[in-house]
Amino acid sequence: MSGISQIQMSFSPTQDRILLKVDTADSSRFQFWLTRRYVKLLWPVLMRMLSDDARVTARQSDSARDAAAPFPPAQATRRTDYSGVSRGGPESYPLGTKPVLLSKIALKNTGRGQTLCVSPQNGEGIDLALSQTLLNSLCGLLRRTVARAGWGLSLDDNFPSVDSGRATAKRKLH
Repeated sequence: MSGISQIQMSFSPTQDRILLKVDTADSSRFQFWLTRRYVKLLWPVLMRMLSDDARVTARQSDSARDAAAPFPPAQATRRTDYSGVSRGGPESYPLGTKPVLLSKIALKNTGRGQTLCVSPQNGEGIDLALSQTLLNSLCGLLRRTVARAGWGLSLDDNFPSVDSGRATAKRKLH
């Protein structure tokens, strides 16, 4: 898959699912359904990716760290350029024209960072190499779309700490 050119999310009340569309620079479109259960599994993985990015940034020089400093998803969407002119519709649908129901999530470490691997129970999925800006934008899109869905999920605003080994969430144990 070539680079990501656009990510879109919308809630389908009829399906009670989120439709995720990923368009690539080579005019391909990948479409996926995200269920409430899947989003509950996906969010901690995204937070882990942000945390890992933050730890890598902490080990860089001061100037590199300042340039690549993590920022909350709300800031990411403000810094994302939405002014690009739409090229028209996609030319190909490598996984088909109907959205694929996602059920598996994995992280793959590559020489250039972590890649988010999403796939259905059976069949092909995609590997998404997300820059820090795209990752933050994806988190912001997901947070807003889940709020519109009314699923009652709390995708917290706690940005992972650079000092911690992993994202921490306050939990009350009974």
